[in-house]
Amino acid sequence: MSGKRRIQWLALISFSVCLPLQGAAVRQLSDFQANVLGANDDSFTGPHNLGFTANLFGVSTTQVFVNNNGNITIGAGLADFTPNPIGGLNQLIVAPFWADVDTRLGNVVTFGTSTIGGNSAFGVWWNDVGYYAGHTDRLNDFQLVLISRTDTCPVGVPNCGNFDIEFNYDQIQWETGDFSGGTGGLGGTPARAGYSNSAGASFELPGSGISGAFLDGGSNALISGSFNSTVAGRYLFEVRNGSVGTPGATPQTPILPNGTNAAGQWLFVGIPTGLWSDPPNTYGFDYAGTGGTLFTQVGLPTGFLDPFSIFTGPTFSTLLGTFAGGTTVDFVSLAGSALSQFRITGINPTFDSTANPAG
Repeated sequence: MSGKRRIQWLALISFSVCLPLQGAAVRQLSDFQANVLGANDDSFTGPHNLGFTANLFGVSTTQVFVNNNGNITIGAGLADFTPNPIGGLNQLIVAPFWADVDTRLGNVVTFGTSTIGGNSAFGVWWNDVGYYAGHTDRLNDFQLVLISRTDTCPVGVPNCGNFDIEFNYDQIQWETGDFSGGTGGLGGTPARAGYSNSAGASFELPGSGISGAFLDGGSNALISGSFNSTVAGRYLFEVRNGSVGTPGATPQTPILPNGTNAAGQWLFVGIPTGLWSDPPNTYGFDYAGTGGTLFTQVGLPTGFLDPFSIFTGPTFSTLLGTFAGGTTVDFVSLAGSALSQFRITGINPTFDSTANPAG
């Protein structure tokens, strides 16, 4: 078999890949506990200094508001506790877990400045927090970290505003407060995670607003997935020149698998429809859609040994054709219909296609 890299397609897929994930996403930094948002329900504090300039969606700021309900905002605090679609909020927001956090009992929200990899950082830590109204039977442990990336600024522009966003999750046991229709922290109008510039540019993690999806063991369990990271539960978004790439939109913003199934195949769950890209450093061989998903086309990468051969059929026994790198293969025109599965060979004949993907 062969390897593959930066291949674009349409759908929910599973494939064999060697991509080990580490654990403990939340950064255990005491600096992120230096300041306290006192015990409250629906309150906020700020503005607070980041320690650097961040350019998010063209808005340059050195300060943010820390909101109890799982998010930060720019310009003003946010007390809203029921998470509506983030793109419809008339405010710039970065939300690792927007839901009705209640810290009147148990742990409170903390925040502070530190350094990560030699870069200035600002972190907010919701460490084992409960939900409305005063419940601590289920607890969530999550974190938002903003990391200055002046090392990526153009020469001569030392403070361009580039930075990284980290959503870090170690435990998600509840998703909803009582006043948002939940019972025992579940159901109702559940949590959302993502960001928005209040003017049409926004993104939500798959599973936002879906009951049970974000919970530990859920279909989009936050502690199990990852993005731009090999740490399970860490989602890293690079903000460059004021913009954030939507995962799956380009090869530079790939989608990572959510986990494996019983057969040891990696699964992509809740991905966006249309054209999207897989990680640039993963390797796979057989691609199969699930739940009725079909593939309409695939873009073959460049920089590998080619040509590439694509096989179709129930046992991958039918050769669709041989193609050069950089070619976009249209399954509808060549095979007469979209495909539920296909196989690519010729990318890296030295890679062991039978290797355990968890190994």
